[in-house]
Amino acid sequence: MKTSAVSPSVQEAILGLGRHASDGGFLVTMTKGVGAGFLIAALGWLLAGRQSGEVVLVFIITYVVALSGFSHVVAGTVEMAALVIVGQIEIEAAVFGFILPALIGNILGGTFLFTFLTYGQIREELPQNQ
Repeated sequence: MKTSAVSPSVQEAILGLGRHASDGGFLVTMTKGVGAGFLIAALGWLLAGRQSGEVVLVFIITYVVALSGFSHVVAGTVEMAALVIVGQIEIEAAVFGFILPALIGNILGGTFLFTFLTYGQIREELPQNQ
């Protein structure tokens, strides 16, 4: 990259993260996306009832996402864009090799898996249809 806004060492770190994220292939990236989607959905659920400590909670959950190596479409898209800009990956490879599978995984983890778990938690409280 030809910018002085980001130091060369940070630029290389971003590109390294992008290369690592794009190595897995469609199914691996999608599977890693499920975990990230679940954790970020859980974060939104936990933040809804908080009066304080939101920043700490966001830091902890996003740190767990990063430590786990999960694929999140928002953060990963920045890394893919950096790779595309410097010519280390084609845009089609970025979209179909990372962005789309991460998005699908995030939706599956954040919507379906989290919905099933929350339903299981409250199903005893729901009125029975007879």
